[in-house]
Amino acid sequence: MSSYAIDDGERLLLFDPLGVPSELIDLAAGRETAIVLTAPWHERDAESLVERLGVPVYTPLPDSAQYLMDTYGITAEQAGDGSPDVVWLLRENKGEARRTHQATGCRSAPTCSPGTSRTTRCSGSRASTP
Repeated sequence: MSSYAIDDGERLLLFDPLGVPSELIDLAAGRETAIVLTAPWHERDAESLVERLGVPVYTPLPDSAQYLMDTYGITAEQAGDGSPDVVWLLRENKGEARRTHQATGCRSAPTCSPGTSRTTRCSGSRASTP
């Protein structure tokens, strides 16, 4: 497992944060900082960093129950509410979040067009809606 950070002197991006060194935590205080999850299951230390720093998180939405049933042939009971990834990030808005379209695969978003996916932007620990 690995995680990365990019610092351009004004902004700090933390990608899939895991075991973030204290030097980067200190640097985040003086930078416009955001967390980017390359997959919702890469949430790792994101929740604790959001609580500590109050920074926004950008992540693809987790898989819906329908996607899990269609892809893996499981029952609705087995699929439940869908993937539990980033539930902590979405729970305050009952799963709603701002969605932006990107040119990548559309797995968990049955309402988006082929060739697009939904990305969630959450500010602090609360998901925001448009």
